[in-house]
Amino acid sequence: GEGRGGEGDNHPYLTFKDDDENSQDDEPSQDDDPSHVRRTRAEVIEARACAELIRSHFAADVTYRTVDVFVRVLASQLDTLTTSDFFGPVALEEVVQFYPAFRGQLLRSLVAMTRRFAVQSVEAARTAQRRSEGAVREGAVREGSSAAPSTAPAAQEDIVAWSTSRHVLLVLQKGGGLGVLYQNREDVPRDVAEVYEQLGSEPLEDYHSFSSDDLVHKLDRIVSAKATHPPIPRNYVMTADALLKMALLFVRLEAGIPAVVVGEAGCGKTSLIKFLASRADLPKDNVRVMDFHAGIGQREIVAFVEAADRKAKEEEDKQVWCFLDEANTCEYLSLVTEVVCQRSLLGRPLHRNLRFLVAVNPYRRRTEEALTRTT
Repeated sequence: GEGRGGEGDNHPYLTFKDDDENSQDDEPSQDDDPSHVRRTRAEVIEARACAELIRSHFAADVTYRTVDVFVRVLASQLDTLTTSDFFGPVALEEVVQFYPAFRGQLLRSLVAMTRRFAVQSVEAARTAQRRSEGAVREGAVREGSSAAPSTAPAAQEDIVAWSTSRHVLLVLQKGGGLGVLYQNREDVPRDVAEVYEQLGSEPLEDYHSFSSDDLVHKLDRIVSAKATHPPIPRNYVMTADALLKMALLFVRLEAGIPAVVVGEAGCGKTSLIKFLASRADLPKDNVRVMDFHAGIGQREIVAFVEAADRKAKEEEDKQVWCFLDEANTCEYLSLVTEVVCQRSLLGRPLHRNLRFLVAVNPYRRRTEEALTRTT
């Protein structure tokens, strides 16, 4: 299937089916001739049929959050696909002549990689929750104890190590073209590599061999549609890992999904997020930062969010990023959770253009032995 946007639509409509049902995409057809491509409104399918199509891409125990991330990210990518001149009929004319099934293969790759993105984003949290719930049910947390028993899951163990996450990201770049980002080239599915190479790109590259400036230019292509970009700060060194992390954050933010970055104090969480914001197509006043500490009160948090919400209402066509730095150092985490996860402030809905990034330090329970040494 294809996403098509009608005149005046802000988002493309999407229909997609099983690969077997799209076997006609493997043969040249009239639609593969760019002169016959028309941007028309696709038929809106019924809710039940839509649910069945989405269910066909997941296991039976899929959660609402996984589907929510999948639909939001895929819609964001298809919005770029629909509006980008780079993927328009004229631009793809030569590609389609040599690879008639290119558009169908591109869409299937987007669906597959978005599904992988959604499952990776949610499954780690589900696993941690199951472990904690299991420990509680087994009586591992003793009533009245000030420290966690040895059988309780360590909070640090619930954080998925970056080195073992094996992320692969297929992204339609704001600056045009298709981007494939990864930690290891061996993890990139063959069909994704083929789509990338069919566009005339070089074979998959080793980003670890790139200079810092080259990596920044790659980031600029992903997050900005501008022809010119700000000067590269001399005091910031970009790495291949940082590029992939920023791209993963940007994909979440574009889809309206909050992003939480966990890491030890001083590991570079704040500088990474601020550098990403500086390269995106955002006015400086549309990036709001609140530095949390133990003395932050509810009044300050409410005032910060209300100001950002007003800014979002003033500029309907631009996002407003809210960066909550060291958010777990304050006493009002329930309020922060409402704002970030439920997108409301004291029960009042927040504007759809608000985007939330949160940096937190990992939480660890102290053992009985550690408590004894400090008393």
